[in-house]
Amino acid sequence: QKFFATPKPPGNIIASKSPDLKSAKSLMLPLAILADSISTLRVSFISSPVMWFITWCWLIFGAKTWYSPPFFKIAYKVNAEGVKYLAEACKKSNTVLIHISTDFVFDGENGPYTETDVPSPINYYGLSKLKGEQLIEQAQINFTILRTILVYGLVDNMSKNNIVSWIKNAVESKQTITIVNDQFRMPTLVDDLADACLLAIQNTTYGIFNVSS
Repeated sequence: QKFFATPKPPGNIIASKSPDLKSAKSLMLPLAILADSISTLRVSFISSPVMWFITWCWLIFGAKTWYSPPFFKIAYKVNAEGVKYLAEACKKSNTVLIHISTDFVFDGENGPYTETDVPSPINYYGLSKLKGEQLIEQAQINFTILRTILVYGLVDNMSKNNIVSWIKNAVESKQTITIVNDQFRMPTLVDDLADACLLAIQNTTYGIFNVSS
């Protein structure tokens, strides 16, 4: 699958609160506990002779924050060091790791991208996710990395809008919205991403793949 990434820092997205290193540390303990528990996990509804573990580590404080150096310390803790713990646990338990990554590992200048294109992130979020990918590749385990874009889904009583539902609701209510105008991206239905994970398991598919709807 070919896809685009953002070519430059968005100019009209409001960042949320400033990054706090304590936030990253508070997330590391659950990740460490999860890593220690991987050997006891089973995907009971999947018929496979090999145990698989799916992880999606991510951290967001607001798009503008992604270009702030302090953010990298937090993002690296979660998206790189956290992933490293999980990869090490997978190695000990002979578990295949499916890791969800992002289109932000690319700079967006020469899309659409294929799996053979060289990553070149231009923000700290993308860099932290790329570092996580590299640590998985160095871990000497069987893995599948799925790079995806703008994941959305629809469930009853959603507590928070995603970009697709937000735009849909705004259009239906005839509201004016402010959104970036320098990106070409492909929203990914969460069901399709789940199917990609299942296909990787059912076909014992390893490597790096770009996945979008």
